[in-house]
Amino acid sequence: MEKEITSKLKQIKIVFAGDVGVGKTCLVDSFMGKQFEDVKVLTSGSEVQFVTKSIDDEEIQFALWDTAGQERFDSLTKIYFRDANGVILVYDITREDSLERVKFLYQTIQDESQNGCAIILFGNKVDLENKRKVEISKGEELAQSWNCSFFETSAKTRKNVKEGFKKILEEAFEKKEKNENEKKMDSIHLNSEEKNKKSKNSCC
Repeated sequence: MEKEITSKLKQIKIVFAGDVGVGKTCLVDSFMGKQFEDVKVLTSGSEVQFVTKSIDDEEIQFALWDTAGQERFDSLTKIYFRDANGVILVYDITREDSLERVKFLYQTIQDESQNGCAIILFGNKVDLENKRKVEISKGEELAQSWNCSFFETSAKTRKNVKEGFKKILEEAFEKKEKNENEKKMDSIHLNSEEKNKKSKNSCC
């Protein structure tokens, strides 16, 4: 795991978004191997942690951006969506309003993402099953409508945390590779057109 950016490594940006108190920070901390805390200070603005993983025999550095859930930070969250390679949308299975919040955020991603990004949906806090308000079928149906993966997770017990993160890291890597290849092809095409124009102009 890395605490600072390593410039030599390819970097991929993952953004966590969801309503306030759904457990975004705890999920990141759980993935990073930190001890679970029942009481957590709310994220103000954004925080970032770095982790290095090997994908397809290549060392990749992932920047995990934990964004604030308060609506007053929505304009800031929009900025992070623009160049994100992957987004994890998180709701709390004990709060129906948090599911509505991720629907709004999903639409924001569609409006703001410049190159498109991988998206995964997390229904967090399954350790509070006795307080469940959102049935798993609702999360599954929403993810299906978005054509994305879905995991019910618990930052406290670490259920599906490793599996969910593995999925978004792989999909974000694939998305970045695809976007970069498309840019290369566009550049080659433009260069070819420029050469053809110059060739025609220089012809007698």
